[in-house]
Formats: sequence, structure tokens, C-alpha cells
Amino acid sequence: MKEKKLNIISHKKFENKVCEESIMLVLIAKKVIENFSDEPPEEIKKELKEFLNVFPSKLPHVLPLYMTFNML
Repeated sequence: MKEKKLNIISHKKFENKVCEESIMLVLIAKKVIENFSDEPPEEIKKELKEFLNVFPSKLPHVLPLYMTFNML
């Protein structure tokens, strides 16, 4: 069995291939930040405190129902 090689293409070539092919398998890699912290940076803590009352402290576990209202 012949081993397949990694094929990295540009964004534009990818767009062209998507239009040509019926099935496309894609792998997207992203650099992982190893020293991630739950604490926000000091530079934005002041702004976060300013908007603390905008969002509720606890969010529901389900999405609200979608409702439409007709405006007359």
C-alpha cells in the first residue's frame, strides 16, 4: 500500500478545490497556549468590572425559546 503524504495548500487553492470536488477532508491545526490561565490579564480587569452587571451570574442550561413578534 502506497503511503500518502501531507498536502498543505493555500486558502485560494482550497477554495478552488472545494468547488471542483464532491468530498473534501480537512485538518486544521492550531497552536496551543500552554500557560493558559482562567484569570484575565490586568490590563482588562478594570473594563470587565465596569460591565459586571450586564450578564447574569448564572446562565440557564438550555437556550430560550425562539419567538417572533409581528409589529403592526
